[in-house]
Amino acid sequence: MRSITIGIGLLLMLACGNLPAQTPKLPEITSVPPSQPYRWDNVVIRAGGFVSGLEFSPKVKGLVYARTDVGGAYRSEDAGGHWTPLNDRFGRDDVTYLGIEGIGLDPEDGNKLYLAEGMYTGDWGGPSAIFRSNDRGRTFEKAAMPFKMGGNDDGRGVGPRLSVDPNLGSVLYFGSRKAGLWKSDDGAVTWKHVDSFPVPDRLTGVGALAGITFVVFDAGTGTKGGATKTIYAGVAQTGNGLYRSQDAGKTWEPVPGAPKEMFPNHVVFQPGGAIYFSYADNIGPNGIKNGAIWKYTSADGKWKDITPLKPNSQGVGSFGYASLGIDAEHPQTLMAGTIDRWGPGDKIFRTTDGGKTWKDMEPLSVYAAPETPWTYWHRPTTGGHGWMSDILIDPFDSGRVLYTTGEGIWGSTDVTAADAGKKTHWSFPDVGLEETVPLAIISPPEGAHLISAVGDIGGFRHEDLTRSPKDGFFTNPQMNTNRGLDFAALVPAIVVRVGDGDGKVVRGGYSLDNGVTWTPFGNEPPSSQHGGGSVAISADGKIVVWSPDKGRPYLTMDWGKSWLPCRDLTEKMLVVSDRVNAAKFYSYNTETGQLLKSLDGAQNFTPRAEPVSTKGDYAAIAATRGIEGDIWVATREKVYHSTDSGATFVQLEGMKKAHIGFGMAAPGKKTPAIYINGTAAGTEGTFRSDDGGASWVRIDDPEHQFGWQNEVIGDPRVYGRVYLATGGRGIVYGEPAGSAGGMAGR
Repeated sequence: MRSITIGIGLLLMLACGNLPAQTPKLPEITSVPPSQPYRWDNVVIRAGGFVSGLEFSPKVKGLVYARTDVGGAYRSEDAGGHWTPLNDRFGRDDVTYLGIEGIGLDPEDGNKLYLAEGMYTGDWGGPSAIFRSNDRGRTFEKAAMPFKMGGNDDGRGVGPRLSVDPNLGSVLYFGSRKAGLWKSDDGAVTWKHVDSFPVPDRLTGVGALAGITFVVFDAGTGTKGGATKTIYAGVAQTGNGLYRSQDAGKTWEPVPGAPKEMFPNHVVFQPGGAIYFSYADNIGPNGIKNGAIWKYTSADGKWKDITPLKPNSQGVGSFGYASLGIDAEHPQTLMAGTIDRWGPGDKIFRTTDGGKTWKDMEPLSVYAAPETPWTYWHRPTTGGHGWMSDILIDPFDSGRVLYTTGEGIWGSTDVTAADAGKKTHWSFPDVGLEETVPLAIISPPEGAHLISAVGDIGGFRHEDLTRSPKDGFFTNPQMNTNRGLDFAALVPAIVVRVGDGDGKVVRGGYSLDNGVTWTPFGNEPPSSQHGGGSVAISADGKIVVWSPDKGRPYLTMDWGKSWLPCRDLTEKMLVVSDRVNAAKFYSYNTETGQLLKSLDGAQNFTPRAEPVSTKGDYAAIAATRGIEGDIWVATREKVYHSTDSGATFVQLEGMKKAHIGFGMAAPGKKTPAIYINGTAAGTEGTFRSDDGGASWVRIDDPEHQFGWQNEVIGDPRVYGRVYLATGGRGIVYGEPAGSAGGMAGR
């Protein structure tokens, strides 16, 4: 049941060769398999990733959008109570579009939505586009852009980069990172470079990656049906970091008197009055040492420093400011947040007099998130302030505030109580917002239905798929990122995991009670430099093989007190255990494309059969649950199956770039159902076979692709249920439409 995969993530992978032509084959997949309708939902963790920005609709009460760095965009129609993902139609080849660089809303049309999408600006980054919707993100049209965006690059919390003219909705501006300023005059159908913008497209210095940090319109300088005259643009450079056009974008100039030692990252307008800017000395979310809040009145050109708490003074540490919100009903009321204030945590401040005085919200804030226990981080209290990058006051409800962090969205409905010195109450309103990167998943035949290894927030044990686990993430050892998991096939109460960390704790451990409690290994293998990698355990639970990141595999028979090298194995070798015979292990050599087998508990390995590929950067190996010697190997271009422990293989042609897992057998069948997420006959998707690979059905659909997949497995107790470990949309699971019992943990 357990599979191990190595890949290079979002990069293109090198092609691999084939077996000799005379090798027998499974039936070739020459056309896309027929579809079986499935229902899809998330295994509930709730949030867990960096929500980089929010936008309330000024037109429609309760309508708000969130953007994330790797998990796409979300819509809420109840002011942030529940969230609906908007980017699940993108699969592996289009995963770049799950990095959201900007959200644009039309103040006069509550149904219009614009999303700037692209994940990385580096050489490895994919294409970018601005998508437009007339139905709040239910359907989109695309305008490809001739440059890359960086939804997951540094500086992803600044903004808004994408803005709609509040007086003339057909006009939009987008501030790019490395390609300057862009404008559309036809509702984002076509775009052109703004040649008159007097800043180089590519900056140098500390803000080079961020480029233009925001583009915003001063609505009061225009009339309905005509272009807004005054537009402000922030630039990530010291000196001249703020520019303005007063002729609807025809010409631009630096704003006189603007602060020069830092640069702006957010801005809010007081209707008919002042303009407020947050400043920092770096693009964030890390590396910020200084910041400020400034008030500007365009009528007289005066600037005033109204910073609530000065960094680097009176014993206060270094940090910056990177979020501002204004009360549309009471424009003298603003809220501001710090960023990169590690240790004591970021702070939120509130003013009701336009910044003359500020109130620190921390003593007046009570945090509670009982439905999301992991947010307590195994401490008695909760409250998220790390990587805070946006804070908004609901334009229709002065008491409601949402702010973003590196772990999700926090919100309050009674912030006005602070004005009378009373307590305010904060919750974690992230229902439906699932942005994590699970790196490994297992589904034992008893105990928890799902156990996961997750980036940044450890890993979880799910007895009920519809609730965030009551015990939070794993501890003892507590590693922020877990990478490898396995369970003993014949003794599923025994589970092992490995992960990353700073080396202060052993970065791996075992559980004898199905993941309820854990014990660290005695030590790490001698080859472990960074921990991580993958782990395999024998069917009887007596032998553990750890393949550390960038290290050769080692085995232990005493829970890590001592380690022995797996002879004949080197770095980059995948190891899995046979799911029946406790002495058998299999290893795939990603350098030579050859399978190796051990009959003595992973101590010695010998080559089997011919290489199934030439050297490549991608491979997956999986051992079938309940059948000795039954293994599957996937390379870039082929899938191979062996029933004799790798002595011979047959090819499954027409299927490639695959992740492989197994689940409960179909009624009347003896062999487990096989699940593959990959490309079949040129179409990427998720597929199931109930007859050992002789025939297949497609079980996803064009609207449910979920971006990149790290692993796929089935549930050994629920026929048809499949779990997908995604690259930013958490753990998704599907069941056949109409199946008994519905979507729940059974």
